[in-house]
Amino acid sequence: MAGRPGTPFEEVLPNVERSQQILAQRSLIAVVADVAPIGRGHCLVVPNRHELSVMQLTSLERRQLADSAYAASRAISAAFGGPVLMFEHGQCHHRSGDQDPCGIDHAHLHVVESDEFAWQRITTAFKFKPHPGVNALCAVENEHSGYLFVEVPNVRAAVSFHPNPPSQVLRRLVARRDSTSGILWNWKDMVLLSEVASLGTQIMETIALFRDSSAFQAHLSDPFKLDPAIEPTPRLEEIS
Repeated sequence: MAGRPGTPFEEVLPNVERSQQILAQRSLIAVVADVAPIGRGHCLVVPNRHELSVMQLTSLERRQLADSAYAASRAISAAFGGPVLMFEHGQCHHRSGDQDPCGIDHAHLHVVESDEFAWQRITTAFKFKPHPGVNALCAVENEHSGYLFVEVPNVRAAVSFHPNPPSQVLRRLVARRDSTSGILWNWKDMVLLSEVASLGTQIMETIALFRDSSAFQAHLSDPFKLDPAIEPTPRLEEIS
């Protein structure tokens, strides 16, 4: 597997020295530890084939990505007991410079432990509408150049179509536990600070979490079959 040239995925996935960051490798997707975690268990579910967003994946790719994301969310929830959030800052056209929303033009879905107020922070910052879930993201519903997607696995999901969302806005909103948290949300800044011991410790803890989760390992080692959890949930909550 290789990410699009110039992205962190190109550097991490073929690199033997960093291969431990690959938490799972499947026929169509990979699960990797985020190099700049904003919460415990922070990982990315990434398609092997290059596309800009989950919306642009094939239905089978999207189903395997959703299947793996739900497995990752269950592992995080089992380890820490707190809420888990999945989110994507999707784009549908190449952009550069100040228009680049996150600096990584390869589809990736974040899965991370969050706090109980993260959903509210995100869905009140932009105009969101309820959505069936990550497996139902498809390009035909997006007429804009970008979108924001967020899901509390198997509980509620929402999407906001936006022509040019602010850079890394979802990382910023998820990381903002409170006004004085001091949590770094900009992955570029965090990578520059990669020598900080706490950052490396968080990454190693994520690697250990998924390595030691027998349910996660067993789920991903089985031949791919649809998990009932990826079906659109009817328990969507209205957004006030």
